[in-house]
Amino acid sequence: MKKIKRSAFLNGVFVILLIGLIASIIFPSYKKAKEGACLVQQRFIWKILKEHINSGNKIPSNLSKLASLKYRGTKYEFKYSPNSWGKAGEVLLQHSVFGTHIVTFGDGSSAILYRYYNTEQETIVPAR
Repeated sequence: MKKIKRSAFLNGVFVILLIGLIASIIFPSYKKAKEGACLVQQRFIWKILKEHINSGNKIPSNLSKLASLKYRGTKYEFKYSPNSWGKAGEVLLQHSVFGTHIVTFGDGSSAILYRYYNTEQETIVPAR
């Protein structure tokens, strides 16, 4: 009787360890895929924004005006700071994926940041 209980316990521990192992393999891959997709989306939006400004139009002042441009993607789930356009080192677009921040700067460069401290919170318009 005790051997059966011990065997069931060991099987349970094995299953839990196996689930943990599978999750540790799948989750980082999923996170990297989400980061890459977000980075591509931000680059595309930046190019549309650049075309819009180069054609003589003004910088969209908020997220809803940015959404009215040619870009017709999924719902915007990022922060937008129009005052950063054309400025290197200032965040224009920001999106968070599982604690990682994917940012596009005003000069068009982009980065994936694992630690990010926003010192100018009031200038960023939150996604709605």
